[in-house]
Amino acid sequence: AVLFAVWLAYSLPRALVRPVEELSRAAHRIGEGDLELVVPSTEVRELAPLADAFRAMLERLRAYRASSLGELLAAKDLANSTVTCLLDPVIVFGAAGEVLLANAAAERAFRLQPGTPEELRSLEVEVPEAIASARDLVIARSAPALPQTLSEAMRWVGPDGERHYLVRAAPLRADDEVTGAVVLAQDVTRFRRIDALKSDMVATVSHQFKTPLTSLRMATHLLLE
Repeated sequence: AVLFAVWLAYSLPRALVRPVEELSRAAHRIGEGDLELVVPSTEVRELAPLADAFRAMLERLRAYRASSLGELLAAKDLANSTVTCLLDPVIVFGAAGEVLLANAAAERAFRLQPGTPEELRSLEVEVPEAIASARDLVIARSAPALPQTLSEAMRWVGPDGERHYLVRAAPLRADDEVTGAVVLAQDVTRFRRIDALKSDMVATVSHQFKTPLTSLRMATHLLLE
């Protein structure tokens, strides 16, 4: 009887604690994000409902992750397609100044491509000063940089000749922290040319009117005399 009691005192706690430890390890792995594990079965009748609850929770987490991942990938593809289709250069910077994304227009105009500042320098690629200033200003102030007048446009000489870009920037946030900046270089070359044409036309018209008006003034002065 003493031997049986010793064996029972040793075996019974182990038989009860082992399934609890296995479920505890499974819960810990689920908490770390491992949703591919298999929740072990238990021969303890009292713990079977708990194991079934863990399996049901794991299935729901897998379904939620699959749906969320699908939505996230769709949103990412949509954003990439939208940025790629824009005719104006768009550059996405990280908090350390690295280029995370540059569309075809940015690559064609400024030769920018994804990479760290060191990698870009090794390729002899420099971020235009106006774009770098807008990026740094947005990251430092956590507020958009939105120029309003054409006089603030950046002059850039590239493969397509002289162009003028109005640089706009907005911060990227995650958990209320600025993680980067999106910079849009709007091509305002045509508007600058129209503005210059308007100024030239006004100057020409005013000059052409000046001579006859001077003559009229002199004639009027003589008639008054």
